[in-house]
Amino acid sequence: MSIKKNILIIAFSHLYKDPRIIRQVKAFKDDYNVYTIGFAPVNDDIPNLLIKYKRNNLVLKLIRLLLSITRLLSAYSTIVQKQYIIDSKVYNTDFEFILCNDVDSLPLGFKISKNIIPIWADLHEFSPREFENKFTWKLYFQPYKYWLCKSFLSRANYITVVCSGIAKEYEKLFNVSVDGIVTNATFYESNLLPNYPGEKIKLIHHGGAMPNRKLDNMVQMMRYLDDNYILYLMLVSNGEAQIEYLESLKRTVNEYKLNVLFLEPVKTELIASTINKFDIGIFILEPVGFNELYALPNKFFEYIQSRLCLAISPNPEMAKIISESKLGVLSDDFTPIKMAKVIANLNRDDIYYYKMNSHDNAFKYSADNNIIFMKEMAIKISNSKKTFS
Repeated sequence: MSIKKNILIIAFSHLYKDPRIIRQVKAFKDDYNVYTIGFAPVNDDIPNLLIKYKRNNLVLKLIRLLLSITRLLSAYSTIVQKQYIIDSKVYNTDFEFILCNDVDSLPLGFKISKNIIPIWADLHEFSPREFENKFTWKLYFQPYKYWLCKSFLSRANYITVVCSGIAKEYEKLFNVSVDGIVTNATFYESNLLPNYPGEKIKLIHHGGAMPNRKLDNMVQMMRYLDDNYILYLMLVSNGEAQIEYLESLKRTVNEYKLNVLFLEPVKTELIASTINKFDIGIFILEPVGFNELYALPNKFFEYIQSRLCLAISPNPEMAKIISESKLGVLSDDFTPIKMAKVIANLNRDDIYYYKMNSHDNAFKYSADNNIIFMKEMAIKISNSKKTFS
């Protein structure tokens, strides 16, 4: 019996509630001894080698701001890296490869690698334009994000991202090759079936109550749909801004007496089975930035696993999948009235047809299918052991 090799997954998040890291651990734990570095472990079985994370005090934050403005970004990075206190075991363990999530983790990954251990960079979204609609973020963080990409991406052995539009942007700006797409898809739900719509057409949207996503567009949409339609919102609100935004949505619903009901959120792993009873998964995402335009979010794939008809704004990555697999309808623009129009044109047979197509494509657009690719990538890394400089 062969001895399992070791791999390291780095992500600066609370890993136990990070769906992407949970999926990565599931992909590799049977074939490798998985170690992680993150703000909190995935579970008790996976060793997490971050001992402590020290927040910068006010003085260091001001220094970082000055370094960002003056573009002294190597010094900026040095201050950032000193925030992470890592178990010394990480430097004495022979890892088959290191999987770095997002560009922020690349400096630490390369420090551990010492130009010997292969680096797999899972870049997810387009980091240099993550919150480009916020002035303070652009001033304080954006120069550093660009510097990270320019300094480290060309040294990574393998790069994956969430969609082709973002892959092309990385390739164009940083002269790198993206090796594959790993989407935000959730796990395959083999036991779920599509339901034929009832008397009332039930629409569902779930996710964070984030003001920049302009969820009020979907609330306002209900002004243009008659009493045969009900919109259900299952929103998570973390922090004062999101709590206030959720309350403002409720005030709008009450003001216009709209057919909108608010549901209590459920655990991530229960979302697909919970919303299976609805008819249409809806998302109007106004492109306030690059990543919003090219968004391919968790909820999109959860709608598919739930065997729903999808009604989506014309963001190109979501639109491509909708059109190729005939999973639902696309509005002409990002306005509430245009979305209401395309939904009103659907009859119950149309909705059920799209639900059945979601059912037929549920495995194709699942994390299980992504895991097949990730396992193949790991084998490729092990076989090549490419040395970089």
